[in-house]
Amino acid sequence: MSAIILVASIGLFELHDIFFLWSIRAKKELFLLFVTFSLTVVLGIELGIAISLLISVFLIIKQTTFPNINVLGQIEGTDDFREVTKNHAKAIPGILIVRIEEPLYFANVAQIKRLFARIEKLGDPKAHPSERANVAPTRAVIVHLRNVLSCDASALQTLQEMMEDYERRHIHVMFVKIRDSVKHEFFKAGLITEANAGDKVFSKVDAAVKRAQELITRDEYSSRSE
Repeated sequence: MSAIILVASIGLFELHDIFFLWSIRAKKELFLLFVTFSLTVVLGIELGIAISLLISVFLIIKQTTFPNINVLGQIEGTDDFREVTKNHAKAIPGILIVRIEEPLYFANVAQIKRLFARIEKLGDPKAHPSERANVAPTRAVIVHLRNVLSCDASALQTLQEMMEDYERRHIHVMFVKIRDSVKHEFFKAGLITEANAGDKVFSKVDAAVKRAQELITRDEYSSRSE
């Protein structure tokens, strides 16, 4: 029986799949693969696969509950923008640059909305709500969407609510590196229009930052003139 289980377990491995996962550094997938193999050898095929499925479901729930977003800052003296927590990048006062690392859908968009509010207040999505931080008032929000492959109706509705809130508070919102498929959905939802696309959609972060700074300067000049 042990030999049968071992042969069946070895049959789960496809070497070219393993090499591919290793080449793209897919650590989570490699972890699940080896856990499934080990559990199948130790506990049997049915129980091993069942436990592996439960682990997969847990990881999905964890990812949904704690969506991955990062705050970007500018590396001094360059037009390069990186994560402020891992590089010598500094946040630009008054301008939030946030990169969303996964698709937007009904299960994670509410949490992402809360994380945006936490970043605006504390400057860090991982900061505890009770913490205090010296963060400049937000004048513009730049959302980096390169890694957002899709966006469902619930996410679009929540984004619309966020946009309306920002507009009420006179905060400019811009989108960077938005994919054509997602951009099409944004147009349908009215988040982007032909009239405002020039001030909202950019291919590079530094271009969006420069336009945000121009709009902020214009707002300050208008407020002084009144």
